[in-house]
This record gives sequence, structure tokens and C-alpha cells, in this order.
Amino acid sequence: MARPPKPINWEIVKSMVVSGMKAVNIASWFDIDVSNFYDRFFEEFGCHYTTYASKFKQNNRKVEDILWMQYSQAMKGNTRMLERLGIEDCGQGQQKEAIKSPNQENIDKDQLIYQLQNKINQLEANGDKSKTG
Repeated sequence: MARPPKPINWEIVKSMVVSGMKAVNIASWFDIDVSNFYDRFFEEFGCHYTTYASKFKQNNRKVEDILWMQYSQAMKGNTRMLERLGIEDCGQGQQKEAIKSPNQENIDKDQLIYQLQNKINQLEANGDKSKTG
């Protein structure tokens, strides 16, 4: 007697595919073998996973599980996540120029002088130590 197949929430699978997850990661999520996942996917959708997923292909997706969770949260109405994905994935962010102080050059010089004085003090302190042996 064969055991019953593990349940798969196909709505979640759809959102995982849209987010760019690979079949092996989705199968792992549902704790099933990837070849079993491919077979069951074909039964459910009537096409191969790669054919279905190619409709939603997104380049340079990394850390797919995190991206899927972000996408899921955004689709549930998390406006901060929608904004973040809009900035990162859709190029909706504004380029901000670094604001420099009018006297930034003097500040940089003062910082360098301070660092050099500190180094001189350390060297002098180490030079004054008597050698024992």
C-alpha cells in the first residue's frame, strides 16, 4: 500500500515561481523529491515546470527563499516591502548625492593629523620601554 502524497499548496507554488524560485527549492520547501515535484506539477498545470516558470523568468535572483518571503509580504499589502521591491527591482529609487560639508577638506586633514599624532604617541611610548632579557 502506497502512502498518500504530501500536500502541496499550489497557490503558494505559483507565488514562489513568480518570485523566481527554482523547482528544487520549492520541492525542498514542501519536503518532497524534486522529480516527484516535477511529476505533480505537470499533473496540476498540464505543462512542464520550466515552461511555466519561463513566463516569470527574472535574472540575477539570489537567496530565493528570502526573495519569495519578501514578495509574499509585499503582495499581502506590506507597503514597506512593496516600496523596497520597487526600489530594488523596478529602479524606482532616487539617486542621492553625498552631502559634503563646506569645510570637508579641512575636516579630513584634521582627522589625518589626529591619526598621525596618535601613531607617533604610540611609537614613542613603545620606544621608551626598557628591554629586559
